[in-house]
Amino acid sequence: MADNIYDLRSFIERLEHEGELARVKAEVDWKYELGAIAFKCLGPPAGPALLFEKVKGYATPVFTGGLLTLKRIALALGFHPGTDEATMVKECARRLETPMKPSLVKTGPCKENKQFGKDVNVLKFPVPWWTEKDGGRYIGTWHQVMVKDPDSGWQNAGTYRMMLHDANTCGILFSPFQHISLIHHKYLKMNKPTPIAITIGNDPACELVSITPFPAGVSEWDMAGALRGRPIEVVKGETVDLLIPANAEIVIEGEIPIGERRQEGPFGEHTGFYGGGKRPMPIVRVNCVTHRNEPIFRGSILGKPVTEDHSCLSFVFASQAMAMYKAAGFPGVTGVSYPAGGDPDFNAIVAIKKSYASQGLDAGRMLLASKGGKMLKHVIVVDDDINIYDLNEILWSINTRFQASRQLYITRYESGSRLDPSVPFDWMGITDKMIMDATWPMTPDFPPREEYGGAVHPPAVKPGEEARQLVEKRWQEYGINWNK
Repeated sequence: MADNIYDLRSFIERLEHEGELARVKAEVDWKYELGAIAFKCLGPPAGPALLFEKVKGYATPVFTGGLLTLKRIALALGFHPGTDEATMVKECARRLETPMKPSLVKTGPCKENKQFGKDVNVLKFPVPWWTEKDGGRYIGTWHQVMVKDPDSGWQNAGTYRMMLHDANTCGILFSPFQHISLIHHKYLKMNKPTPIAITIGNDPACELVSITPFPAGVSEWDMAGALRGRPIEVVKGETVDLLIPANAEIVIEGEIPIGERRQEGPFGEHTGFYGGGKRPMPIVRVNCVTHRNEPIFRGSILGKPVTEDHSCLSFVFASQAMAMYKAAGFPGVTGVSYPAGGDPDFNAIVAIKKSYASQGLDAGRMLLASKGGKMLKHVIVVDDDINIYDLNEILWSINTRFQASRQLYITRYESGSRLDPSVPFDWMGITDKMIMDATWPMTPDFPPREEYGGAVHPPAVKPGEEARQLVEKRWQEYGINWNK
């Protein structure tokens, strides 16, 4: 698991070494043009990660697309670039079993430059206006937001979209069941503003854990150390009692004041549509900004799958779900997939080695009840002989092993995404949920059958072993030019 990535800069160097980076040296406008270039490079096929070196009106470069593909995620986490997704998911689930507390250091590169109070100006950074119908410039699209529970001292790191209002004010959007909301409401009851810090441009391990739905009480920085295989270095904030990755490019410190709101949105979201509408939302009042010398701004464009957001969520959701099932002692789960192409916030596939009749339903209910299942709408459970990364096999399983009258489970009025375009605007955050148990039924309706060799279900079509071995032995004789 050894690697030499410890911050955004070392990751960019690794991407360039592997031929995964394009340096855009032409001047690019931060308003619309930069986003349009990033959007074109989403593919398919996926283009390179982009480092915009000359953004109009700014000296600071903008980096995007660093984790758009599985290969780049593999490079970020120290895997061989050809490692398959199933192997990576299982290995990262294993790593997450061993959290590593961060190493507190006195100072770090993120404190090379400091501005306080009236000197604060977040407009000094080249914040993109990603697409024309966005409500404004979004400073928070690939960042980490830190808050601390005032009761337990637990520090949470998450990713919540942030719109730029002015030189020292940002908007922030979060849902009622997200951890930042639970912590924020504790401060409201205390009649105190919520201390907050935002980091932009981090070690990709920090970026990945901040979008992972860990349970309450879990430190994302402990989990970043687990993924990295060594503790990450953190420093204390200048004006807030929060631990901040020492190698971050940009750090924004401030507070969510009581009762202050501004119009936020809309924004081109992960659903592929503009989401959230334009509504009054909480703000972040910025009191301090620190940054590295010659900082790099990090951001990401969202939209119809597959974007960088989908690729990363697909991977981290699956890894965390596998770890969750194992920690709970749930039997028989052999794989979990959140297909990036369908938007991983909404759909998961679970493979099980079935040992009792309601196991598929139980697996689905457990996932929906977890922190990582709050956004999910649909869970499909399949047998362990199905390749959960192959849509054709998943559809084959649904069409040949599933009956809606006895294997479809629907619940209504559940908590869900506030960005789901299939929900009426006035019902945002309320959704239906579905479990499709597409495993072979284990009921008295399926007794053993003589023509199936005593099995209860028909065997899959494939050549017999004798014929298969003969073909393997004589393959070169056939003259079939085919690389499989």
